[in-house]
Amino acid sequence: MEQTETTGRSVPSSAVAAHMQAAQERARVHPAWQALNFEKWIKCVILGDVLDEGDEVLEISCGHTGAEDSNTGGAGGGTHHTYARHKIQHLTTVDSSATVVAAAQRKWEKTKRFDAEFATADLYTISLDQVLREGRSFDVVVCFDGMQNSFASEETAEMFLRSATCRLREGGYFLGFLPDSSAIWSKAAKVNSKGDEAPKFGGDLYKIEFNDDLSRFQPFGTSYTHRMREMEDRKQYLVHFPTLLQLARKLQLEMVEVVNFIDFYEDHKKSHEAALTEIMGWTKTNKKLFPNQLELIGLRTTFVFRKLRSGESMP
Repeated sequence: MEQTETTGRSVPSSAVAAHMQAAQERARVHPAWQALNFEKWIKCVILGDVLDEGDEVLEISCGHTGAEDSNTGGAGGGTHHTYARHKIQHLTTVDSSATVVAAAQRKWEKTKRFDAEFATADLYTISLDQVLREGRSFDVVVCFDGMQNSFASEETAEMFLRSATCRLREGGYFLGFLPDSSAIWSKAAKVNSKGDEAPKFGGDLYKIEFNDDLSRFQPFGTSYTHRMREMEDRKQYLVHFPTLLQLARKLQLEMVEVVNFIDFYEDHKKSHEAALTEIMGWTKTNKKLFPNQLELIGLRTTFVFRKLRSGESMP
């Protein structure tokens, strides 16, 4: 485990705006640029709903934004800008990849608008208690990628969830993104009904291929390979949501919402239209999500949990 701590300083907002515009232009070279920018918009909305000035934030498994590193402005995506806009006090970033952590730190160093700490650790095998500075706790824990891989087994799922929230303050939020296992399972089941081979499906931007034939949705260990154009193949696991809720309840985590990205769009596109238009690079007369991008977007979901306060009972 490696750890560094740094102190923030303010920079002109014009510099932040210029950086965001440059990142948006780089995003357009990626085949899935709309889907990637769409994720940035959801991050802005979901974080904006829970962040307060002075909050301390833990960001774990930020590796998904490594895909954005060369195309959309680096690890962390648009989250650092959102954290700064909401005037958080501190950010701790933890990932199993030293390369990803270094990229996140480089991104932070461009603005340094809040204090930050960076650490490398494998959250599937060790507790964050062994990684985080003694006495450090958080108002918000963010995991925009990686939790699905903990569902390889019951042990790793319990370890990851317990570790992710061990320093979460009462009343604090644990939120992020997951592959929408229900949507993926539904598509796989339709294909699987046509034969006994392991199902595979996809579009021109992505392919999903299961590693075994599917007799039923197992709580743990149901794996598939996700292939996306101009990105590395990724082995992932379906997240059995009833099981996730059971594990969360043991840790006094109340589910606030789990919403597919497309439903999230329908719920928030009017109230957050300005941010959506800016991040997507739309104009007043051109606000269109392409069908192939929508297909990819519909394979992901948000999740938000809240840690109960002392004396509160689980609904």
